[in-house]
Amino acid sequence: MFAVNVITLLCLMSVSHADPLGCEDLLRPLDQLDALIGGMCNLLHEAGFKSRDSASIDFADASESSKMSFTRIFDFGGNCQYMHSNITLGESSFTYDQSNHTVRFLQTSCPDCLVMRFDNESQKPLRLYLFSRRRKVEQEKVKEFRAQVECLKFLPPVMMDPTKELCPEQSDPPMVCERLVHPLGQLDPHHFEGGWALIAGSLNHAPSTEALKLRDSITMFFSNSGEAPDFSYTQINRFGDQCQYLRYNITVEGSAFTFNVGNRFNLTGDFLYTSCPDCVVMRWIVQSSKRRSMDMYLLSRRREVEQKELVEFRHQLNCYGLPTPVVMDPTKESCPEQPESEPTAATEAHVEEKSEEQKA
Repeated sequence: MFAVNVITLLCLMSVSHADPLGCEDLLRPLDQLDALIGGMCNLLHEAGFKSRDSASIDFADASESSKMSFTRIFDFGGNCQYMHSNITLGESSFTYDQSNHTVRFLQTSCPDCLVMRFDNESQKPLRLYLFSRRRKVEQEKVKEFRAQVECLKFLPPVMMDPTKELCPEQSDPPMVCERLVHPLGQLDPHHFEGGWALIAGSLNHAPSTEALKLRDSITMFFSNSGEAPDFSYTQINRFGDQCQYLRYNITVEGSAFTFNVGNRFNLTGDFLYTSCPDCVVMRWIVQSSKRRSMDMYLLSRRREVEQKELVEFRHQLNCYGLPTPVVMDPTKESCPEQPESEPTAATEAHVEEKSEEQKA
């Protein structure tokens, strides 16, 4: 989601009702975009983002005239978060290259401001933000924005505190999503085989995210029977002193894979680019009667990776709009490749239920 820096705290009171003609003018898209490149700070935003001390955005030019790099920068209590996306510009809007969400620029009388309306996939307005080159704007500009908010029947806006410090620009250029989400070429089975430790994972399915947080460690083993493209896959979850073994067959074609799980649910995905020499990045698409989600996982031969490798993975998540990852504790014990004893029928049934509802 996008953020905006707000100027002063706005009263959460209703404003005077704008007549239909007024709303038509207030919600009219910009005729053309001028001077979009550069940074702007958020002045007004919805109440749900009170936890952010400051927020800013930055537009950077790309090689193609209709392409740009869009960066959102948030400050949470002194911790800065940078989210990079590639966007395609329209006449008065832009779309994310990795999703179907549209952002529209609306009219404003403020010469150095942007009013941005974020729509969902069905073009329904979700949020409205006021950005400016300044940390503070005139009260009449604030009133105009509040009238736009009321026209959309949103909650009254909240203003950012202009005395709060903004996060600095990153010294390194933002990594381009086109490269970060690029699938691998033909997979080398010999490189792929063996054990991998789960370093971090991000899921846009909240119950599964909570389930992942309960696991002390996760290890994944891949082996190839020699009959490419078929692999056997074993996932070993550790809960305290208990080890859970999940076994599946998967088919790998190029950079894509499909899990053979019968008709219970569909699990497909692909292997993505990573600069880490002993890592694998997997993107999973999970579909069932109870769940439809995208997951991404960073695996490594090591239990802990370098900070720059974890940062790269976070950038990949940002490109897909996925939440902050769950990072595994490398000091927690992992399970052996083979169980010390055969599981009982009751245990196997429990494992099957877990694997379907809380797929890691």
